[in-house]
Order: sequence, then structure tokens, then C-alpha cells
Amino acid sequence: MSPGARAPRGTDHGRPAWIARSLRISRFLGAMLLALVAAEATVRIGVRFLPGVRMLAEPHGARRNEPETFAEFQRAYREHLIPNRSWYGFPCNSLGFHDREFAAEVPPGTLRVVALGDSFTYGLVPYSRSYLALAEALLVLAWDRGDGEKAVQLDNLGVPASGITDYRLVYSFVGRALEPDVVLVTLYLGNDPRDFVDPVHFGPERVLPASYLLTFAGRAGRLFQEQLRSKGEAGGGETTPNGAISAAAVPGAAPRAVRYSDDEGAFARPSFSDEAFAPILRRELEMLARPGTPLPGPDWDGFRRALAALVDDVERDGARVVLALAPARLQIYPDELRATAARESVSLADVDPDLPNREVAAFAKERGLSLIDLTPALRDARSSGGRLYRPNDTHWGLRGNTIAAAELARRLAELDLPRPAS
Repeated sequence: MSPGARAPRGTDHGRPAWIARSLRISRFLGAMLLALVAAEATVRIGVRFLPGVRMLAEPHGARRNEPETFAEFQRAYREHLIPNRSWYGFPCNSLGFHDREFAAEVPPGTLRVVALGDSFTYGLVPYSRSYLALAEALLVLAWDRGDGEKAVQLDNLGVPASGITDYRLVYSFVGRALEPDVVLVTLYLGNDPRDFVDPVHFGPERVLPASYLLTFAGRAGRLFQEQLRSKGEAGGGETTPNGAISAAAVPGAAPRAVRYSDDEGAFARPSFSDEAFAPILRRELEMLARPGTPLPGPDWDGFRRALAALVDDVERDGARVVLALAPARLQIYPDELRATAARESVSLADVDPDLPNREVAAFAKERGLSLIDLTPALRDARSSGGRLYRPNDTHWGLRGNTIAAAELARRLAELDLPRPAS
């Protein structure tokens, strides 16, 4: 072809048109690939330094229908997290937790403790008689600041019927925004070692894609949709950057003055019939199973992985984790342990009442965590008489909460936690 002559139709600089189009498409795809790689790298860098990006972008083992926002979580637990409901005369806060409204900030010098757990943490007793509220009151008295401000602010983020993977979600959706100094994780040894994943509300575990960018984009999109929806559902209430509806705007009313007793009323009546309570005690018995025996025991490796994931999240945020152990009923009452084993045709040689405590203690030692075991105090209280647990129930009654509160406050006071200047 002579200089200056046009290339024949259907060619590009002498190349067939289909080759030219292929080259342009290849350049475009190459540029897109480089952009995606750069975006993936940027998000991964953000995960290392920005907690908000980490929450949205870090892939992790998740359950089917894993909630991406607190609004989704709250809907799944709508039978337990009921905003502003009256619980034994006390109005739960606008998030549905059994506590007063969570303040966005606490006064300088106040130690903020966020409590995670299941129904033991939530409290199946009146607010003022729950072990967390009592422990907070004892610490406030012991650490009197002298300026009218509370030395300790303890926020109750307990959710009934939840497990350790749910505690991690509650921390990411609500607890993190409270910027706690300490995260207190109460482990109920009657089911937490096995039910660390709750299959009822969200389904079994699965593995999310490894792309931080895709995970970030998907969660951010769902978060945006939930924020728009939650504004309508919450009546214009504020939302925090992590998608949790703020509870700071609605003041809490004072609880009604009602007398409660372990010896009369709701706390004296059995929660379950003997027939309905028997399988509950069977599940508690399985938590005490020695390895290698016919009795099916917990997946201790899975339990440790789930707990380690929660601890990692909290420690990356600079807060301290303290573990508290709420013993199973069968760990406190040896006569009930013997009766349950006999009814279930289980040899007492196949169970170890202290095995769960040792397993968690070993984990705490390995991770350098403080551990508060409430078992000895409750065993001592058993020997002095008086009911500790509700009849035909695995939850503490009023006296059990009081004993646990005193021990929890005493042990927290012994830890090297920041204290207000006197």
C-alpha cells in the first residue's frame, strides 16, 4: 500500500477489523482488571487501619442469611429484642436490650464496660435485681469519684437464645460504637460450648468469597438500604456509622416499685414441667462429657475458634476482654447431676463437672485474658441453703443473681482496670 493511501475497508492499519476490535477489548479488560486489583489492594489496606472498613470488608466464616446490619439482626431476634417493652416493669431501651438507653459518650474518667452474652446477660429477672446491674452498683459505690459522676458504666448487650457468633455480631453492630474500655463476655457453660453457632436464626456456617472488595461492596449496599429502611422503622431515629440504630435519643423511665421474691410469685413457680425440663438437663449433662466417652460432648475446637474470632475483633479495637463463667445448673447441684445421669443411663465416670471451666481457663491463659469463674461462689452459696436457680430452670433466680453480682464486682475490682482519680 503506497504512503497516504487508505487502508482497505474492514481493516485497521492493515489489520483485519476483528483483530483490531479484539485488541481494543483486551486493552479495556486489562485496564478493568488493573483497576479491580488496585481497588482490592486499597480495601485490604483499609482493613488493616480502619475498623469501619474492616467490619464491612473482611470475609469470615458466616452463616446462611448472615445479617449485615443490626436492623436485620434485630428482626431475626424479634421475639427477644423488643424495643421499649416492659420487662418486669422496666422499660427496655429502644434497641430492645434490657438496659437504659446507651449514652453516646461517658464522662472522662468513667470506665465503660460492654457486656455480651445470652439470656444470663440479658437477665431473666427485674433490671435492678440482675447481676450486671447489681455489679455495676457495687463498683460505683466502691469507686466513688466524689464528683457525682459514675466511676463505671456497664452496658448490657445480652441477647437471649444467642451464641458466641452472635455476640460477635452484636459487638460489631452496637458494642464497637460505644468505644468500651472493657468487653465482658459471659459464657453460660450449660450450652455456649456447643451452641456457639446458632442455626435457628441464621442457618449453618458457610464460607464467604475471599475478595475483600466484593464483600465490601455487597455489605455497603445492604447497609445503605437498611439505613434508609431503619429511618422509617425507627421514626426518624439516628443511625450509627455501622448500621445500628442509636438508642441514645429516647430517655428511659423509672421501673415500677414491685416486690419480687424467690419464695413467691413468678420466681417460685416452675418454668417447665418435669417432662419438659428433662431434655434441657440432658443437654447440660452433655456439656460435661469426658472426651472419648459415649456421651456426645461439645466441639471444643470449634468453640475456641468462635471465641478467638470475637476476642480478635475486640482486641483490634484496643479494648480489653474479660471472660466470666456462668456455671450450668448440674455443676452446682451434684444431687441433680447424679439423678440426671441415672435417668439418662449415663455413667458418672463419663462426666466431669469441672471440664468446661478447665477448657475455658486454658483458652484464657493462652490468650492472656482475665477470667472470672462464678462457679466457686455459687457452690459456696448452695451449701448455705436457699434457692439459686429458678425452679425447673437453668437460669438464676434473685438470690443467684445477687451472689453472682457480688463475686463479679469483687473480681473486677481486683483486676488492673483504669480507675477514676479519688
